Amino acid sequence: MKILLDLNPLTWALNDPERLNTGVKDLLSDASNLVYVSAATIWEWQLDEAELSFPDSLERLWSDYQFLPLPITPEHSQNWKSLPLKGLSFETGILATQAHHEGLTLITDRASLLELPIQTMSAKS
Repeated sequence: MKILLDLNPLTWALNDPERLNTGVKDLLSDASNLVYVSAATIWEWQLDEAELSFPDSLERLWSDYQFLPLPITPEHSQNWKSLPLKGLSFETGILATQAHHEGLTLITDRASLLELPIQTMSAKS
């Protein structure tokens, strides 16, 4: 399975896994799954850095946790109009378009994303 982690589920996976539901924990522990972290999520983390606990180096996300970086491409922006994203922030909209375009399951705790016509999974336990 190909997974895209939203910001809160990512920070929970790194710092407080008990906040994740069992299904999400199982997916993240299965080495056959590919787990992506979007550049939009890293951007959002930088904006909220004072409130969130992240590895001291982004390289640790890729090396220690085996997460894969997902850049934002022009193709992702072309998908913007194919989804009902009105009123969502840039970061939230990009996650939705990336998940849609790349065929990823977006793990999130945001109701606005869970309601979209994309493959999602609620992260909350």
